[in-house]
Amino acid sequence: MKLIYLAEIVTEVSQGNIWKDDNVDEEIQKKIKIVKLILDSKEDGEITVSAYDTAWVGLVKKNVGDTNSPQFPSCLEWIANNQLHDGSWGDAQLFIAHDRILNTLACVVALRSWNMHPQKCEKGMQFFKENLCKLQDENPEHMPIGFEVTFPSLLDLARILDVEVPDDSPILKNILAMRDLKLKNLEGMQNLDWKQLLKLQCQDGSFLFSPSSTAYALIQTKDENAHKYLDKTLHKFNGGGKPSYGAKGVLMSLLRIFNT
Repeated sequence: MKLIYLAEIVTEVSQGNIWKDDNVDEEIQKKIKIVKLILDSKEDGEITVSAYDTAWVGLVKKNVGDTNSPQFPSCLEWIANNQLHDGSWGDAQLFIAHDRILNTLACVVALRSWNMHPQKCEKGMQFFKENLCKLQDENPEHMPIGFEVTFPSLLDLARILDVEVPDDSPILKNILAMRDLKLKNLEGMQNLDWKQLLKLQCQDGSFLFSPSSTAYALIQTKDENAHKYLDKTLHKFNGGGKPSYGAKGVLMSLLRIFNT
C-alpha cells in the first residue's frame, strides 16, 4: 500500500502554495524528493506484494483430482511467513486501517479455508476485532477502490468458514449500506455472466490486471489463461501476488505537473 502513501504526498503537494513567487515551500520540495526516490528505485508499475491478492489466489482449489487441496500452496506459505507482529497482514512501514483490516481478513479466510495455522488465524482475528473501530476515524481517501464491495464479500466468506466476525458493529453496517454504490472488483460481485466477461480478459490472461480478480475468475471458470497468469505472477514474486498495472507512470505524471 505504499501507493496510498505516495498519492497522499502528491495530494499534499498539489494543495501547497507551490507556484507563489517561485518560492517553493521547503517541505513540499522534500516530499517531492521522497516520491521521486521511491519511484526511481522501482521498475515501471512495480509495487509491493499484496497480501489481499495473495490470499485470493490462495483460495483457488486444484482443477483436477483432489479438490480439497490448494492449486497455489506457495500463496499460503507466503501468508504464513508474512504475518506482522501485531497479528495483521499488510504494509509493515505504514499503518492504514482499511489496508490492514482488509488484508488481515483476507489472509485469515485463506488460511481457514484450508484449516491451516489456527493460531495465526486467531491472532489475526484478534487484531481485526481490536482495530475495526479505526475505520471510522480514517481519511475516506485512504479507502481502497471497491472496498465497499470486496470487504463485505470477505465477511460473507468468513462467516461461511465459521470465522467469528462482529454482527452488530455500526461500522460494518455502514459499509454494507454502501455496498451497492460501487462495484469495481470482480471478487465482490455475484451471479456474473462469465461467458461475456471472458471476452474482456486482458492479453496476459488477467482480469483487471489484478491477481485477486483473476483468482476469482479462475475459481468460477477454470480458465487456463487465468491459471497461467497466476502461475507466472506467483513464480516471479516468490508466492506473493502483485497487481500489474503501471503505477509509476501515473504518479510521475502528477509529479511533473506539480513540479513545473
